[in-house]
Amino acid sequence: ALRTALRESEAARVAASDSLVEATRERQDKEEASEAARRDLEQRLAVATAGQRAAQRRLEVTERILGESEAARRDAESRLDAALDDVARRDRTIAALSRPASAPPRAAP
Repeated sequence: ALRTALRESEAARVAASDSLVEATRERQDKEEASEAARRDLEQRLAVATAGQRAAQRRLEVTERILGESEAARRDAESRLDAALDDVARRDRTIAALSRPASAPPRAAP
């Protein structure tokens, strides 16, 4: 009976040891998987952050170009208005010089 109890005790100890080894192995596997997932997330975050920075730089360049384009458009409109005013003055001068001296002046357009 004592030998049977010793065998059963040894078998229980071996089973407990095997369970401990298996639990330790599973824990290590989970830790490794968790670490791999953490590294993957860090890498994805780095890629996303770099993409965000690049998009921000493109946005800043686009805004600068739009600002420059708007300034150029305003300048072109101003020069066009000045040119149209100059043409209108020339037309009035030509009209004034073209009419006979006895004709009354026409109203400016």
